Amino acid sequence: DIIQSNGFIRCGMDTDQTYRLQLCRAVAAVVFGDPEKYRLVKLSSSDRFVKLQSRQVDLLLFSDTHTMEREINERTTGMGFTFSDPYYFSGLGYLGYETYVKCAEEQIRYDQCQDLRICVGTDTTHQDILTQYFPSDFMVGVSFDNMTAYLLNGTCNVLVTDSPDYFLEEIVREANGTVDGLSVGDKFLEMEPLAAVTRQSDREYSDVVNWVINSMKYAEAKNITK
Repeated sequence: DIIQSNGFIRCGMDTDQTYRLQLCRAVAAVVFGDPEKYRLVKLSSSDRFVKLQSRQVDLLLFSDTHTMEREINERTTGMGFTFSDPYYFSGLGYLGYETYVKCAEEQIRYDQCQDLRICVGTDTTHQDILTQYFPSDFMVGVSFDNMTAYLLNGTCNVLVTDSPDYFLEEIVREANGTVDGLSVGDKFLEMEPLAAVTRQSDREYSDVVNWVINSMKYAEAKNITK
């Protein structure tokens, strides 16, 4: 009722990547009968669950990994959240300067690789996973907004992200195509189930979101476009 009274869906995102934007529009179409009745709200990795819980957004589409911990006690809010069925299984990988990408993938920490610095999103499962491979002095915790800038200014020489190809496109675009020596690694640290997130108090709305995602997956599988 609160969402309907607002007249639009507020989708919390870190970027307007096409597939997540289409999910937001699809939910708006079902709830309001109009795919244009949405607002994009830019969030950071550290505040996204807080803003969902405080009703500053209605739907979290932030490439969030579904974990049991987050269903019960998400660490930044102390609250549990509802996750949809996965809309995408993403491979967590490395992007950066070629030499250091190889250092990261081979977990080498000596000789030239002792200068390896890996930027990773704070308060994310990426950070949790990376700590299984490297001690903290090899990691630089940053917000997703700053990852590209930190790579280009030398704060880190490698990024770990679930969208390394997308980030490479962003870096080249921001640098006007002048960045040399960057590459995407060949190995994945882990495959993560990415899901839409809603408040546990909004059970009926959460069911609608999950139905929309499964309907879109079915339509794609059956090549239904209208």
